[in-house]
Amino acid sequence: MEEIELKLKDFDIKKDNFRRSRGGNTQILDIHCAKCNERVLIYQKDGIGSLQRTYLDRIIWPENFKDSCPPNLECPKCKTLIGVYLIYKPEKREAYKLIRGAFRKGKLK
Repeated sequence: MEEIELKLKDFDIKKDNFRRSRGGNTQILDIHCAKCNERVLIYQKDGIGSLQRTYLDRIIWPENFKDSCPPNLECPKCKTLIGVYLIYKPEKREAYKLIRGAFRKGKLK
């Protein structure tokens, strides 16, 4: 799959109660498969701390990801399992619990 050049300016930051409750600290992360380096998604992380799960409503790219949400998050190229679907009970939000070591992340510039 051809790597698409994406920049931070191409995306709008989602502003809602979840973002405000975490102090308004937002990062846009570019998440890749650790095995084959294929881009898996671009994610808006709110708050401080490590990346443990990705909420479906915070996935920025690919567009309309939530409409075709797979049961588990896999690399589109090598099919490595990156995350497992769950409902995060404290917030009643759909998310993927990420598997440590299965992905790499970096800030989108």
